[in-house]
Amino acid sequence: MHTKIPPMLLTVFLLLTGGAPVSSTSQPSAIPTQSQPATATVEVSATPLPTASPTQSDAQVEAALSLVTGEYFFTEGPAPDQNGHVYFSDINAGKIYKWSPAADDASNGSVTVFLDGLNGPNGLAFDERGNLIACEGGNGRLISINPQGQITILADQYNGIRFNEPNDLWIDPQGGIYFTDPAYQSPVVQDGEHVYYLLPDRSQVIRVISDLVRPNGIVGTTDGKTLYVADHGAGQTFVYDIPADLTSLPKNSIGIGTLGTNSVNDRTEYAPPCSKGPGEKIYTYTVYALSAQPQLSVPASQVTRDVLLEAIQNITLASAELNVTYTRK
Repeated sequence: MHTKIPPMLLTVFLLLTGGAPVSSTSQPSAIPTQSQPATATVEVSATPLPTASPTQSDAQVEAALSLVTGEYFFTEGPAPDQNGHVYFSDINAGKIYKWSPAADDASNGSVTVFLDGLNGPNGLAFDERGNLIACEGGNGRLISINPQGQITILADQYNGIRFNEPNDLWIDPQGGIYFTDPAYQSPVVQDGEHVYYLLPDRSQVIRVISDLVRPNGIVGTTDGKTLYVADHGAGQTFVYDIPADLTSLPKNSIGIGTLGTNSVNDRTEYAPPCSKGPGEKIYTYTVYALSAQPQLSVPASQVTRDVLLEAIQNITLASAELNVTYTRK
């Protein structure tokens, strides 16, 4: 016998709260941890970076700049590959260029067209496989380009609606992709201008920040612990703490409870698995890791399986099943 425990009874919402802002200017939504079954998420807060004044040591640091090439419309997104080449986009020209250093360092190198015919290419970054990940804002999508120039669409919609104009991106150490989705050249298509996260396995896009005015540039630290997002609309840059993975919850953790009524005595409380007759019994518990608190359309005592699954559909980071077996004599 293999019994699925109804999610309305035994779904465990692993949601912790932590990280207080230095100032109370903003509290964006949760940032996901790497996608692993049965991990908890931590709701984080952000604070704008203060305006820094150059120190004496900063003023003494000088670097020589030289013009490599010019005559472009709107350049963006420089990204180096493992061989020292630098790729950059020209948004209005619909092209991605490749700069190659000179062999003898006697010149400024050369620039060639890597890919043409794009619609508003913007932010670029290389993944660990050597593919060039690009925000193609004009087509409202995030794409992957292999070394031969072949395009694979990674994400082009959220909740069944195309993105606004994906602008910039950052790939975290696990291979997940954070990207911003403002609207500059066209009307807002989504219900705002937000920041999203594409899971490392490319299975789902999650909206992780939804209270910025117009998010633009985005980058994280190499250890994967800190995320920076420039809000062009607010004229501020926000810093986020990305929490480490959690594989268990300490005792008395907040956010675990029950919804609906159980199928044993129809009460709004947890009831242990039970069945009639002898033999081996297998019960399956489903655990969901969520990026936010679910918004229910009915009171908690009236939640059904369908209501619950609909409420967590777009905020589920990962799920895992736990099978429990016992023999009844």
